[in-house]
Amino acid sequence: MCHQTCPYPLFGENSTQMCEVSCKKSNTYIDVLSRICISCHASCSSCSGPSMMECKSCYTDYQLVGSYCRYTKCVSPQYFLITNEIENFSVGTCINYCPSPLVGLPESQICFASCQKINQYIDPLTRECKDCHSSCLRCNGNSSTNCTECDNSCIFSPSSNSCTPRCAIPLFYDPSI
Repeated sequence: MCHQTCPYPLFGENSTQMCEVSCKKSNTYIDVLSRICISCHASCSSCSGPSMMECKSCYTDYQLVGSYCRYTKCVSPQYFLITNEIENFSVGTCINYCPSPLVGLPESQICFASCQKINQYIDPLTRECKDCHSSCLRCNGNSSTNCTECDNSCIFSPSSNSCTPRCAIPLFYDPSI
C-alpha cells in the first residue's frame, strides 16, 4: 500500500521509495518532522542535519572540526587558512602561522579573526590563541601578572595586574598590604 508519509515507527527512504526501520544510506539522517531520510551536506559522510555544520563524520580528504568537515587535512602544528568558499566547501591551504590579523586556534587548527574563548590571549610571536593564567578572566599574557579582568570570585589589582581571591564575609581586603 502506498502512503504519503510512512506510519510510525517507519521512515521514508528516498533511494528505495520504501518505508524502512532506518535510513539505508550512511550519508543520510532522519528528519523527524517529515519522517523521511534526507541527504547530509556533501562534505559529511554522516550527520544529524542538512547543514555543513551538522556533520558527525567526514569523507576522505576532509577533517572533522567540531561538527564541521573542512577540506584538506593539515598536519599539526599547521593551520588551515580558508581562501575561498565553493558551494559551501572551504577551500584553502595549510600554513605554519596564521597571517596578521588572523589568529590560530590550536584545538581546531583553523585561522580565525579572533580568539573564540574569553579567557585567551593572542601570543604575539606565534599568532596563536593561548589560555590565560587560571586566576584571570581576561589577560594579555599567560602569567598571573598579565590579568586585565578577574571573575567575580577575585578582586583585580591594577598595580600588579593580578587577581586576588575575595575575602570571606565579614573580612575586607586591603590592597596596600
